[in-house]
Order: sequence, then structure tokens, then C-alpha cells
Amino acid sequence: MDEHSSSRPRQRPWRTLTAAMLLNSGLGTLYAWSVFLAPYEAALGLTRDQTSLVFSTATFCFVAAMFSAPWVQARLTASRVAVLSGVMAAVGLALAGAAQTPTMVIAGYGLLFGTANGLGYALALQVVGQAFSARRGLAMGCVVAAYALGAAITTPWLIWGLASFGLRLTLFALAFSVLVPALIGALLLRDTGRVGLKPAAGRFTWPLRTGESGHFARLWLGFMLGASAGLLMIGHAAGLVETAGGTMTLIALGPVAVSLGNGAGRIAAGWLADRFPIRWVMTGATTLGAAAFCVSALSPTASTLVVGLGIVGIVYGVLAAAYPIAVAEYFGTDRVAAVFGVLFTSNSKFAPASRPRGVRAVAALAQGPP
Repeated sequence: MDEHSSSRPRQRPWRTLTAAMLLNSGLGTLYAWSVFLAPYEAALGLTRDQTSLVFSTATFCFVAAMFSAPWVQARLTASRVAVLSGVMAAVGLALAGAAQTPTMVIAGYGLLFGTANGLGYALALQVVGQAFSARRGLAMGCVVAAYALGAAITTPWLIWGLASFGLRLTLFALAFSVLVPALIGALLLRDTGRVGLKPAAGRFTWPLRTGESGHFARLWLGFMLGASAGLLMIGHAAGLVETAGGTMTLIALGPVAVSLGNGAGRIAAGWLADRFPIRWVMTGATTLGAAAFCVSALSPTASTLVVGLGIVGIVYGVLAAAYPIAVAEYFGTDRVAAVFGVLFTSNSKFAPASRPRGVRAVAALAQGPP
């Protein structure tokens, strides 16, 4: 009893699931970043490497916040963590909208919005993981699907807003649309209390126990290799289709295909995890992803790339849902956020350092032979 928080979520699973999905649906717009590439390049004169750095910063801050989220959860109620995440996200997007320099964009969209995503995402996984005993896989799949579908639903009106009102007003409107569901989710979680692990002697306790390091290391390596390619493609979907000579319709479909595939894959992973061993789900998704990359490389047309992006989105969605489900299954529901926060550090080992070079390599394939 001394290892876990004494303030446990009340058994209102569907209310908890609704709150988590609302919170994640707003935060998931982080992955609509690719529609802002061209407007920022035109407005501030940013290079593609500089815009890549914004998303890399957001990914790194997401990882860092996931790692530290259990420490925050042990000190604030779930409702207050949801408010903190929503307010931080809104302030970050507003700062990015008002930005006059690349540093302001990185600070707003990368640092603040990325950190808010990590805190909110970890909270959503933790409260749902503890609230459900039956159909936990499907419930967690729905939570992570809401995160992906937030970007899919938002992308078309972001493109319309950018064309009609410009970069600044579109980002201000996005800030408002992220804050509102976070506050509604906070209201739904007002009776939940603190969740997850309890800190010992004022410090957060390392979540892994004796004998678990080997199994965790295999999960960490699998998540790094499986998710890194998806992260690379998601952040640059529109730009890659444009490089391949796609029409405006195909350019708009690029990030939508990734996001819809991402959401569908997450729900499918939850459904499959309740029926099959989770390792089968992860292995099948990785195999499908490798096949999609091969097809896209062999036939680098804009339409083929859109289809490939959709499949990559499905694969990334399956993996994004399967790994937290695996953490809940192997390490226990009380440690979902704590262990997954450590597991999520695998994304920082590949994506930020190599993403600009990786994007150039994929873009070269998209252009085809000289």
C-alpha cells in the first residue's frame, strides 16, 4: 500500500474514458504540424531543417514530459494535471501564433505544446488503465486513437483557416480548441484524485523492479525501431507529397491519411489485444510497416505515397496502442504512466538527431530518379 497512491480513481470507467479521450483529442493536433511547414517558411523565412527542428523539439519535450509525468501525477490530482496540460498547450500555440522569430516558434510549439502533450497523454493512459479491468485493451486503444483522430479531424479546417485567415489567427483558434476539451475533461476527472505511483522520500521511485530490466529492454528496442519511421513520416506528410509532385488535393490528403490510419490502427490494436497475445499484434504491425516502405520506395509517385502514408499511419497507430497495453499487461496498471514514460524515451534516441537527414532521404525517394 505504501508503494502506490492512496488516492485511487473512483470506479466510473466510462466517465474516465470520456475525459481521457477529450483531453487527447485536443492534444493530438500536435501531429498536424506538417500543414504549418509552408506557411512558416513563407512568413518567417524558415528553412526545412528549421521547421524540422520545431517538431523534433516537440517530440523531445513530449518524451521528457512522459518521463516526468508520474512525478507530477503523484503531487497533483488528475483534474489539475488536465488543466495544467490544457493551459500549457494553449499558451504554447498562442506563442507560436504570435512568433516573429524561429526561437519563439520552437518555444511555443516545440517546448510548451510538446510538454503539454506528454503530461496529458500520460495522464490519459494512467487513469484509463486503472479504471478498466475488462476490455482494457479496447479502452486504451480508444484513448490513444482519440489522440490521432484529433489531428485527422483538425487538419482540413486548419488548411482552410490558413488559406482564409492566415497563420496567426489559425493558431490562436487552435489554442482555444485545445483548451476547451482539456477543461471539460478536467471537470469529468474532478473526483479522481491522484493516480499512479507514490513518490518515496520526496523523490520519484524508479518504476522497474528486480528482474524486469531484460524484458523492458526488448520492449524499448522494439518501440524505438518500430515507431521512429512513423514519427519521421507523420511530421512531414504534406511536405513529402508536395515533393513528389502531388496536387493540392493529394497534399491535403497526405496528413489526413496518416492521421486516419493512425486512429484506425490504435482502435484495431486495442480490439486485437483483448483477443490475441500482444506480442503477435506488435510483430504483425512491424511486418506490415516494412512492406509499406518498400512499396513506396519502389513506386515513388504522389498517389502511391499517400497510400503508403496511410499504411504507415496504421502501423504507427497499432504500435502506439500496443506498447502501453503491453506495459499494463506486463508491469501492472498502477505503473502504466511510470513505465511507459521510461519506454517512451526510445523515441528521443532516433527521431530528433536523425530526422532532418531522414526527411531529405525520403524526399529524394519521393522525387524519383533524376
